[in-house]
Amino acid sequence: MNKVNYKSLRVLFSDLGVKKGRIVMVHGFMPSLGRIEGGYKTFYQALSDSVGDDGGVIVPTFTYSFTKGEVYDVQKSKSTVGDFTNYFIENNNFCRNLEPNFSMAGVGKEVREIINNDKGLVFGKDSIYEKIEEKNVLFLLLGIDWDQGLSYFMHLESSYGVSYRYNKDFKGEVVDYNGNLKVRTAVHCVRDYDMNPIQYRGRIGKYLEKNNMAKVAQFGYGTHRSIGAQTLKNEVFKKLESNRYYLLREINGRRVVVDE
Repeated sequence: MNKVNYKSLRVLFSDLGVKKGRIVMVHGFMPSLGRIEGGYKTFYQALSDSVGDDGGVIVPTFTYSFTKGEVYDVQKSKSTVGDFTNYFIENNNFCRNLEPNFSMAGVGKEVREIINNDKGLVFGKDSIYEKIEEKNVLFLLLGIDWDQGLSYFMHLESSYGVSYRYNKDFKGEVVDYNGNLKVRTAVHCVRDYDMNPIQYRGRIGKYLEKNNMAKVAQFGYGTHRSIGAQTLKNEVFKKLESNRYYLLREINGRRVVVDE
């Protein structure tokens, strides 16, 4: 198995455009990097040092608690999207928001401002992702392709107003940092299954890579990518203007054909 150390990770992050002062959001399959000397601690230290004191790191800590009829506890509910995300919230001076399905945790000067959104919105106007967009957060897709992660796409579909998604209320209870139990409503932009939309984000991903708007690096056992939030928004909106189903492979049982 390939052995990875702090120095080689710093080189990878640099190749992906991670710089001092930048806020990054990590989506990834960590085994794709290889065997990291020092484990997640080394990975986080390399990433933290790459962004510096003025930057920040955000990780998804999605629990989908309300969709499963569970209480969401901001301090105790485990993330379902990877071991690193649980390591992150257990071992760093993080802040985590009260979103019961799509929570996020982060570290950094401006990160608390970004993720502490208590309006019950994850996607669309006035949502946490709108703040991520405003700060032009750099998304890291480590060892995954465009169709395997990056929930920001749902925000873009919601913001644009695609016909195959709609807002749905999820109700339940959350436990805050003071141990208080609160009733909460979370609003999410969900797929309209009557239209049977089959996503294909790889189409826009290939376009971005071909036109050098996304960075790509080979490292360890995988292909790793990065893209800035504002670039992704601008290009997705352009493509949706040309074809409202651009991010789909099929809709209503019919294959989506686009002019590349």
